[in-house]
Amino acid sequence: MARRLAVEITHLAEHDPLTGLPNRLLLNDRLNQAIARAGRKTSLIAVLFLDLDGFKHINDSLGHPTGDKLIQSVAKWLHGCVRTPDTVSRQGGDEFVVLLHDVQNAESAAITARRMLKVVEEIHSIDSHVLRVTASIGISVYPEDGQDAETLIKNADAAMHRAKQCGRQGFRFFKPEMNVKAVERQSMEEDLRRALERNEFMLHYQPIVNLKSGAITGAEALLRWTHPTRGSVAPAQFIPIAEDSGLILAIGAWVLREACMQAKAWADGGLRPIKISVNVPALQLQSEGFLDGLGCGNDSILCRARHKHDHAKFRVMPSKPGRMQSSDVFVGVLSSLNSA
Repeated sequence: MARRLAVEITHLAEHDPLTGLPNRLLLNDRLNQAIARAGRKTSLIAVLFLDLDGFKHINDSLGHPTGDKLIQSVAKWLHGCVRTPDTVSRQGGDEFVVLLHDVQNAESAAITARRMLKVVEEIHSIDSHVLRVTASIGISVYPEDGQDAETLIKNADAAMHRAKQCGRQGFRFFKPEMNVKAVERQSMEEDLRRALERNEFMLHYQPIVNLKSGAITGAEALLRWTHPTRGSVAPAQFIPIAEDSGLILAIGAWVLREACMQAKAWADGGLRPIKISVNVPALQLQSEGFLDGLGCGNDSILCRARHKHDHAKFRVMPSKPGRMQSSDVFVGVLSSLNSA
Protein backbone atom coordinates (compact mmCIF):
# COMPACT_ATOMS: atom_id res chain seq x y z
CA MET A 1 0.00 0.00 0.00
CA ALA A 2 2.75 2.41 1.01
CA ARG A 3 4.76 1.55 -2.09
CA ARG A 4 1.78 2.14 -4.36
CA LEU A 5 1.09 5.48 -2.66
CA ALA A 6 4.72 6.51 -3.16
CA VAL A 7 4.49 5.62 -6.85
CA GLU A 8 1.31 7.65 -7.24
CA ILE A 9 2.86 10.66 -5.49
CA THR A 10 5.92 10.47 -7.76
CA HIS A 11 3.72 10.21 -10.85
CA LEU A 12 1.71 13.28 -9.80
CA ALA A 13 4.90 15.24 -9.20
CA GLU A 14 6.27 14.40 -12.64
CA HIS A 15 3.16 14.62 -14.84
CA ASP A 16 0.78 17.32 -16.00
CA PRO A 17 -2.62 16.82 -14.30
CA LEU A 18 -4.63 17.99 -17.33
CA THR A 19 -3.05 15.87 -20.06
CA GLY A 20 -1.15 13.19 -18.19
CA LEU A 21 1.99 14.11 -20.16
CA PRO A 22 5.40 14.48 -18.50
CA ASN A 23 5.84 17.93 -16.98
CA ARG A 24 8.82 20.28 -16.98
CA LEU A 25 10.54 18.40 -14.13
CA LEU A 26 10.41 14.99 -15.81
CA LEU A 27 11.35 16.44 -19.21
CA ASN A 28 14.49 18.05 -17.79
CA ASP A 29 15.47 14.77 -16.16
CA ARG A 30 14.99 12.80 -19.39
CA LEU A 31 16.77 15.43 -21.45
CA ASN A 32 19.78 15.41 -19.14
CA GLN A 33 19.92 11.61 -19.36
CA ALA A 34 19.66 11.78 -23.15
CA ILE A 35 22.54 14.27 -23.29
CA ALA A 36 24.70 11.95 -21.19
CA ARG A 37 23.97 9.00 -23.48
CA ALA A 38 24.39 11.06 -26.65
CA GLY A 39 27.86 12.12 -25.57
CA ARG A 40 28.92 8.49 -25.54
CA LYS A 41 27.12 7.56 -28.77
CA THR A 42 27.92 10.76 -30.73
CA SER A 43 24.29 10.93 -31.81
CA LEU A 44 22.05 13.97 -32.07
CA ILE A 45 19.14 15.08 -29.86
CA ALA A 46 16.41 17.45 -31.01
CA VAL A 47 14.20 19.62 -28.82
CA LEU A 48 10.97 20.94 -30.34
CA PHE A 49 9.19 23.81 -28.58
CA LEU A 50 5.56 24.01 -29.75
CA ASP A 51 3.12 26.82 -28.96
CA LEU A 52 -0.48 27.06 -30.19
CA ASP A 53 -1.26 30.23 -32.16
CA GLY A 54 -3.81 32.49 -30.45
CA PHE A 55 -4.85 29.96 -27.80
CA LYS A 56 -5.40 32.67 -25.18
CA HIS A 57 -8.26 34.04 -27.21
CA ILE A 58 -10.01 30.69 -27.29
CA ASN A 59 -10.04 30.83 -23.50
CA ASP A 60 -11.26 34.41 -23.57
CA SER A 61 -14.08 33.79 -26.05
CA LEU A 62 -15.18 30.22 -25.28
CA GLY A 63 -14.06 29.78 -21.68
CA HIS A 64 -11.35 27.81 -19.91
CA PRO A 65 -13.21 24.46 -19.87
CA THR A 66 -13.27 24.50 -23.69
CA GLY A 67 -9.63 25.57 -23.76
CA ASP A 68 -8.68 22.70 -21.45
CA LYS A 69 -10.42 20.17 -23.69
CA LEU A 70 -8.63 21.57 -26.71
CA ILE A 71 -5.29 21.17 -24.92
CA GLN A 72 -6.17 17.55 -24.16
CA SER A 73 -7.08 16.94 -27.81
CA VAL A 74 -3.83 18.48 -29.05
CA ALA A 75 -1.80 16.51 -26.50
CA LYS A 76 -3.32 13.24 -27.73
CA TRP A 77 -2.49 14.00 -31.35
CA LEU A 78 1.06 15.12 -30.55
CA HIS A 79 1.77 11.97 -28.56
CA GLY A 80 0.86 9.94 -31.63
CA CYS A 81 3.51 11.71 -33.71
CA VAL A 82 6.59 10.41 -31.89
CA ARG A 83 8.37 7.13 -31.28
CA THR A 84 8.16 5.24 -27.99
CA PRO A 85 11.56 6.47 -26.64
CA ASP A 86 10.69 10.11 -27.36
CA THR A 87 8.95 12.44 -24.91
CA VAL A 88 6.06 14.85 -25.42
CA SER A 89 5.76 17.13 -22.39
CA ARG A 90 3.48 20.00 -21.44
CA GLN A 91 5.21 23.05 -20.04
CA GLY A 92 2.00 24.80 -19.06
CA GLY A 93 -0.65 26.84 -20.85
CA ASP A 94 -0.50 26.03 -24.55
CA GLU A 95 3.21 25.15 -24.63
CA PHE A 96 4.59 21.68 -25.34
CA VAL A 97 8.21 20.56 -25.51
CA VAL A 98 9.16 17.40 -27.41
CA LEU A 99 12.40 15.46 -26.90
CA LEU A 100 13.55 13.38 -29.87
CA HIS A 101 16.23 10.76 -29.15
CA ASP A 102 18.91 9.51 -31.54
CA VAL A 103 18.12 11.90 -34.37
CA GLN A 104 20.05 11.04 -37.53
CA ASN A 105 20.11 14.60 -38.86
CA ALA A 106 18.27 17.91 -38.71
CA GLU A 107 15.87 16.86 -41.45
CA SER A 108 14.60 14.04 -39.22
CA ALA A 109 13.50 16.65 -36.67
CA ALA A 110 11.92 18.71 -39.46
CA ILE A 111 9.88 15.72 -40.60
CA THR A 112 8.46 15.31 -37.08
CA ALA A 113 7.74 19.05 -36.87
CA ARG A 114 5.81 18.96 -40.15
CA ARG A 115 3.82 15.97 -38.92
CA MET A 116 2.92 17.79 -35.72
CA LEU A 117 1.86 20.94 -37.53
CA LYS A 118 -0.41 18.86 -39.72
CA VAL A 119 -2.16 17.02 -36.89
CA VAL A 120 -2.61 20.16 -34.79
CA GLU A 121 -4.47 21.95 -37.58
CA GLU A 122 -6.96 19.10 -37.95
CA ILE A 123 -10.53 19.85 -36.84
CA HIS A 124 -11.03 19.59 -33.08
CA SER A 125 -14.65 18.91 -32.10
CA ILE A 126 -15.01 20.31 -28.58
CA ASP A 127 -18.55 20.11 -27.20
CA SER A 128 -20.66 22.09 -29.70
CA HIS A 129 -17.66 23.90 -31.17
CA VAL A 130 -15.68 23.00 -34.25
CA LEU A 131 -12.24 24.49 -33.70
CA ARG A 132 -9.26 24.86 -35.98
CA VAL A 133 -5.93 25.89 -34.50
CA THR A 134 -2.40 26.17 -35.76
CA ALA A 135 0.97 25.97 -34.04
CA SER A 136 4.46 27.39 -34.26
CA ILE A 137 7.51 25.23 -33.53
CA GLY A 138 11.11 26.04 -32.71
CA ILE A 139 13.85 23.41 -32.98
CA SER A 140 17.23 23.19 -31.26
CA VAL A 141 19.70 20.34 -31.81
CA TYR A 142 22.31 18.93 -29.40
CA PRO A 143 25.23 19.52 -29.37
CA GLU A 144 25.29 22.41 -31.83
CA ASP A 145 22.62 24.56 -30.14
CA GLY A 146 23.37 23.82 -26.49
CA GLN A 147 25.23 21.53 -24.12
CA ASP A 148 22.60 21.33 -21.37
CA ALA A 149 18.84 20.98 -21.01
CA GLU A 150 18.17 24.59 -20.03
CA THR A 151 20.02 26.03 -23.02
CA LEU A 152 18.43 23.65 -25.51
CA ILE A 153 14.91 24.47 -24.30
CA LYS A 154 15.64 28.21 -24.20
CA ASN A 155 17.00 28.18 -27.74
CA ALA A 156 14.09 26.11 -29.05
CA ASP A 157 11.78 28.68 -27.44
CA ALA A 158 13.61 31.51 -29.23
CA ALA A 159 13.26 29.66 -32.54
CA MET A 160 9.54 29.17 -31.89
CA HIS A 161 9.07 32.93 -31.44
CA ARG A 162 10.89 33.45 -34.71
CA ALA A 163 8.45 31.03 -36.38
CA LYS A 164 5.57 33.15 -35.07
CA GLN A 165 7.15 36.32 -36.42
CA CYS A 166 7.49 34.68 -39.83
CA GLY A 167 3.77 34.07 -40.17
CA ARG A 168 2.93 31.28 -37.71
CA GLN A 169 1.89 27.75 -38.65
CA GLY A 170 5.48 26.79 -39.35
CA PHE A 171 8.80 25.88 -37.75
CA ARG A 172 12.28 27.34 -37.51
CA PHE A 173 15.64 25.93 -36.48
CA PHE A 174 17.54 27.90 -33.87
CA LYS A 175 20.18 30.39 -34.97
CA PRO A 176 22.43 32.30 -32.52
CA GLU A 177 21.11 35.71 -33.59
CA MET A 178 17.63 34.67 -32.41
CA ASN A 179 18.65 35.21 -28.80
CA VAL A 180 19.38 38.85 -29.57
CA LYS A 181 15.97 39.21 -31.23
CA ALA A 182 14.26 37.47 -28.31
CA VAL A 183 15.77 39.97 -25.86
CA GLU A 184 14.68 42.86 -28.08
CA ARG A 185 11.16 41.46 -28.36
CA GLN A 186 10.87 41.12 -24.58
CA SER A 187 12.10 44.69 -24.16
CA MET A 188 9.50 46.00 -26.61
CA GLU A 189 6.74 44.05 -24.85
CA GLU A 190 7.71 45.65 -21.53
CA ASP A 191 7.68 49.09 -23.18
CA LEU A 192 4.24 48.37 -24.64
CA ARG A 193 2.89 47.56 -21.18
CA ARG A 194 3.97 51.01 -20.00
CA ALA A 195 2.91 52.89 -23.13
CA LEU A 196 -0.75 53.26 -22.14
CA GLU A 197 0.17 54.49 -18.66
CA ARG A 198 2.58 57.03 -20.12
CA ASN A 199 0.16 58.25 -22.84
CA GLU A 200 2.62 57.36 -25.59
CA PHE A 201 -0.10 56.32 -28.04
CA MET A 202 -1.97 58.72 -30.27
CA LEU A 203 -4.44 58.49 -33.14
CA HIS A 204 -3.94 60.03 -36.56
CA TYR A 205 -7.06 60.53 -38.67
CA GLN A 206 -6.86 59.87 -42.39
CA PRO A 207 -9.68 61.63 -44.26
CA ILE A 208 -12.08 59.61 -46.40
CA VAL A 209 -13.05 61.78 -49.38
CA ASN A 210 -15.93 61.49 -51.84
CA LEU A 211 -14.18 61.65 -55.21
CA LYS A 212 -17.20 63.15 -56.98
CA SER A 213 -18.00 65.95 -54.56
CA GLY A 214 -14.62 66.36 -52.88
CA ALA A 215 -16.37 66.34 -49.49
CA ILE A 216 -14.85 64.62 -46.49
CA THR A 217 -17.32 61.88 -45.59
CA GLY A 218 -15.38 60.17 -42.84
CA ALA A 219 -12.01 59.41 -41.32
CA GLU A 220 -9.99 56.33 -40.49
CA ALA A 221 -8.35 56.21 -37.06
CA LEU A 222 -4.72 55.08 -37.31
CA LEU A 223 -2.80 54.05 -34.18
CA ARG A 224 0.68 55.51 -33.72
CA TRP A 225 3.25 54.98 -30.97
CA THR A 226 6.01 57.41 -30.11
CA HIS A 227 8.46 55.94 -27.61
CA PRO A 228 10.69 58.30 -25.56
CA THR A 229 13.91 56.61 -26.75
CA ARG A 230 12.87 54.43 -29.71
CA GLY A 231 11.08 57.32 -31.38
CA SER A 232 8.26 56.51 -33.78
CA VAL A 233 7.60 52.75 -33.78
CA ALA A 234 5.92 51.30 -36.87
CA PRO A 235 2.63 49.44 -36.25
CA ALA A 236 4.08 46.42 -38.09
CA GLN A 237 6.67 46.19 -35.30
CA PHE A 238 4.47 46.48 -32.22
CA ILE A 239 1.02 45.20 -33.26
CA PRO A 240 2.11 41.51 -33.59
CA ILE A 241 3.74 41.70 -30.15
CA ALA A 242 0.61 43.30 -28.68
CA GLU A 243 -1.49 40.49 -30.15
CA ASP A 244 0.77 37.69 -28.89
CA SER A 245 0.93 39.15 -25.38
CA GLY A 246 -2.77 39.99 -25.13
CA LEU A 247 -2.01 43.70 -24.74
CA ILE A 248 -4.01 44.34 -27.93
CA LEU A 249 -7.22 44.11 -25.87
CA ALA A 250 -6.35 47.08 -23.65
CA ILE A 251 -4.84 49.00 -26.55
CA GLY A 252 -7.88 48.31 -28.74
CA ALA A 253 -10.26 49.52 -26.02
CA TRP A 254 -8.20 52.72 -25.73
CA VAL A 255 -8.41 53.27 -29.50
CA LEU A 256 -12.20 52.91 -29.46
CA ARG A 257 -12.58 55.35 -26.56
CA GLU A 258 -10.29 57.93 -28.13
CA ALA A 259 -11.99 57.71 -31.53
CA CYS A 260 -15.44 58.15 -29.97
CA MET A 261 -14.26 61.11 -27.89
CA GLN A 262 -12.72 62.74 -30.97
CA ALA A 263 -15.94 62.28 -32.97
CA LYS A 264 -17.90 63.91 -30.15
CA ALA A 265 -15.39 66.77 -29.92
CA TRP A 266 -15.75 67.48 -33.65
CA ALA A 267 -19.54 67.42 -33.37
CA ASP A 268 -19.48 69.71 -30.30
CA GLY A 269 -17.24 72.09 -32.25
CA GLY A 270 -19.93 72.53 -34.87
CA LEU A 271 -18.58 70.20 -37.52
CA ARG A 272 -20.96 68.00 -39.45
CA PRO A 273 -20.97 64.53 -37.90
CA ILE A 274 -18.86 62.05 -39.86
CA LYS A 275 -18.27 58.36 -39.50
CA ILE A 276 -14.95 57.18 -38.10
CA SER A 277 -13.61 53.82 -39.17
CA VAL A 278 -11.76 51.99 -36.43
CA ASN A 279 -9.65 48.91 -37.14
CA VAL A 280 -10.84 46.37 -34.59
CA PRO A 281 -8.49 43.35 -34.36
CA ALA A 282 -10.22 40.01 -34.79
CA LEU A 283 -8.81 38.95 -31.41
CA GLN A 284 -10.60 41.86 -29.75
CA LEU A 285 -13.85 41.10 -31.56
CA GLN A 286 -13.78 37.58 -30.12
CA SER A 287 -12.79 38.62 -26.60
CA GLU A 288 -15.20 38.15 -23.73
CA GLY A 289 -17.20 41.30 -22.96
CA PHE A 290 -16.42 43.09 -26.22
CA LEU A 291 -20.07 43.67 -27.13
CA ASP A 292 -21.01 44.64 -23.56
CA GLY A 293 -18.22 47.20 -23.56
CA LEU A 294 -19.53 48.74 -26.77
CA GLY A 295 -23.19 48.79 -25.76
CA CYS A 296 -25.09 51.37 -23.80
CA GLY A 297 -24.42 50.16 -20.29
CA ASN A 298 -23.27 52.67 -17.70
CA ASP A 299 -19.64 51.73 -18.23
CA SER A 300 -19.69 51.16 -22.00
CA ILE A 301 -17.16 52.77 -24.31
CA LEU A 302 -19.75 54.57 -26.39
CA CYS A 303 -21.76 55.88 -23.46
CA ARG A 304 -18.70 57.08 -21.58
CA ALA A 305 -17.85 59.02 -24.72
CA ARG A 306 -21.51 60.20 -24.89
CA HIS A 307 -21.55 59.30 -28.53
CA LYS A 308 -24.13 57.60 -30.70
CA HIS A 309 -23.65 54.38 -32.60
CA ASP A 310 -24.31 55.93 -35.98
CA HIS A 311 -21.10 57.94 -35.89
CA ALA A 312 -18.91 54.90 -35.35
CA LYS A 313 -18.20 52.31 -38.01
CA PHE A 314 -16.14 49.24 -37.26
CA ARG A 315 -13.88 47.40 -39.65
CA VAL A 316 -12.07 44.15 -38.95
CA MET A 317 -8.31 44.40 -39.12
CA PRO A 318 -6.88 41.80 -41.56
CA SER A 319 -5.93 38.79 -39.51
CA LYS A 320 -3.23 36.17 -39.95
CA PRO A 321 -4.14 32.48 -40.22
CA GLY A 322 -5.18 31.03 -36.89
CA ARG A 323 -6.66 34.25 -35.58
CA MET A 324 -10.28 33.30 -36.31
CA GLN A 325 -10.52 30.60 -33.71
CA SER A 326 -14.26 29.97 -33.79
CA SER A 327 -16.34 31.01 -36.78
CA ASP A 328 -19.65 30.84 -34.90
CA VAL A 329 -18.41 33.31 -32.27
CA PHE A 330 -16.98 35.62 -34.91
CA VAL A 331 -20.11 35.63 -37.06
CA GLY A 332 -22.26 36.22 -33.98
CA VAL A 333 -20.26 39.30 -33.00
CA LEU A 334 -20.44 40.77 -36.52
CA SER A 335 -24.20 40.16 -36.66
CA SER A 336 -24.67 41.94 -33.34
CA LEU A 337 -22.60 44.89 -34.55
CA ASN A 338 -24.57 45.16 -37.79
CA SER A 339 -27.89 45.18 -35.92
CA ALA A 340 -26.73 47.63 -33.25
